[in-house]
Amino acid sequence: MAMVLKEFHSSLQEILITFLEMKKFDLKHNEPLHKIRTKLITEMSNKVKQLLCEAENAILNESAGLPDRHTTDIVTWDSNPDHTTVLVQDWGVFAHYKNFLQNWQCIMDDLMSKTKRKVALKMCRPLLKTRN
Repeated sequence: MAMVLKEFHSSLQEILITFLEMKKFDLKHNEPLHKIRTKLITEMSNKVKQLLCEAENAILNESAGLPDRHTTDIVTWDSNPDHTTVLVQDWGVFAHYKNFLQNWQCIMDDLMSKTKRKVALKMCRPLLKTRN
């Protein structure tokens, strides 16, 4: 479980860095879009930070060390994008994040169902032994 949590944590770091880097792109020539985009990225960044905290707590509860911190050099962008480029980049990042969340939901559901089965088996074994 600790290995899975560490991978989740590492992926969350990458996504958070990407969101923080996205905030650097200025769309002030389109003020209404800039405000909406900034608010959306800020809210998503905050949610990812919350997930990171939960992942860190779970890793520490497993008595495992935290993974190394990522740096901003994992993201490469067009340094002077036009309006369309920013929108396409945003769409790509948001689509990737959506897929990431869906995939990790499946992984966690699978792990939880396996854990529940193990717990149920442990609880049932004494009952099965007394019946024999």
